[in-house]
Amino acid sequence: MMDPSAFVKAELDSLFKAQGVSSVFLCGLSATACVLATYFGAMERGYTAFMVKDALMSPKAIHTDTLQETVESTGWTVMETLLKSARAGTE
Repeated sequence: MMDPSAFVKAELDSLFKAQGVSSVFLCGLSATACVLATYFGAMERGYTAFMVKDALMSPKAIHTDTLQETVESTGWTVMETLLKSARAGTE
């Protein structure tokens, strides 16, 4: 069985490490497959992983809802605050 994580057969981990990335925020289609596999793949590699609420889809909405309640997830307001803070720190 193939692992649908974005970390598999890609240089994502080395790219993130080279850039000093420590946290990842995930969104996308197939929340119950690719996004979930990437979430666990990130955690296995030592990243703090979050799913972005209301930025995920899967074939059945109930599965997406359950997933968002089960894993560490965050909303848009938190994302905006973090991005503003990060930008302010680089200016």
